[in-house]
Amino acid sequence: MDTDGNFAFCGENIISYIVKTDSLGNQIWVEFYPDYYYLEFSSCNYIKFLPDNELAIAGSAVYHMHPGNDWSESYLIKTDNLGNEIFYENFEFSTSAEFVYTDNDNYIFIADEKIYKLDSDGNTLWDIDIPFHSTSIISDENNYVIAGYNAGNPCVLKIDDDGNQLWYANYNTNSNDIIYDIIKTYDNGYALTGRSDDYSYIIKLDSEGIS
Repeated sequence: MDTDGNFAFCGENIISYIVKTDSLGNQIWVEFYPDYYYLEFSSCNYIKFLPDNELAIAGSAVYHMHPGNDWSESYLIKTDNLGNEIFYENFEFSTSAEFVYTDNDNYIFIADEKIYKLDSDGNTLWDIDIPFHSTSIISDENNYVIAGYNAGNPCVLKIDDDGNQLWYANYNTNSNDIIYDIIKTYDNGYALTGRSDDYSYIIKLDSEGIS
């Protein structure tokens, strides 16, 4: 919700869209992103109101030029309060997309096996490779905790604001797992949600990532 009590949500129908409504659900505007000729499909994964009622949107897209030539990318879009694009940054050959907005107006953006820090104009400040497919990120006192999976095992990485690793954990579950989300718990630990081949589950971690 923005400072005027309006809402914004995103969805997908071949192309991603964003709808802004008032507090009663009446549409104020709708916009479609990214609007490129070779787009085959796009999805919107995450949306957040920023200061001055601007919006930041993370998602992914697949493009098709001719048979055998498809490629994918994740994207981060910033718009003004009317839905006009301020910047569009793409991250090639990735499908996951989520971010946290920092106290100093930067973005920490996850895109598969990479993490990016971008400034308020969308310029990349640093990027690092990580040893797993990332699916979720949270902030934790100016640090960041990223969850995902590799070879069927849940993984969690904690980094500082400069991208330096604080700790990394890989949990051998002896099954084919996918991680969906991570949250911080009241005891300063973390909880992961995910699924294996046969069931859904929650993994509880302490502050150092020990389960």
